Amino acid sequence: MEKSNGEVSQLSVTQGDPPRVCTAKETEKGFYFLSNIDQNIAVVVRTICCFKSNENENENADKMIKDAISKVLVHYYPLAWRLTISSEVTYLWTARRKGLCFSKLKRTVRWRRLET
Repeated sequence: MEKSNGEVSQLSVTQGDPPRVCTAKETEKGFYFLSNIDQNIAVVVRTICCFKSNENENENADKMIKDAISKVLVHYYPLAWRLTISSEVTYLWTARRKGLCFSKLKRTVRWRRLET
């Protein structure tokens, strides 16, 4: 990666299987069928980005966030399910207890604010 001031920084990326965040407790099993409206409307899935506020704090921020998500998923458990296609070629949520994907980024270079 090259910076505009002429200094060159090394950027490395390690890719692996993302860890899954499952519900903190056992939840209901079964299927949820989507409504006719849900079958035809595509929705963009958003990503939540969290940034460290201080270099000396929040060393276990990823663990705290994963624990909080697993507790919330107990009440909103269908969010941890998988979207599949039924034999009638309609979408449905199925309980496979695989959980949500959780990605963590660790940077080794200092980022600078981009001015536009």
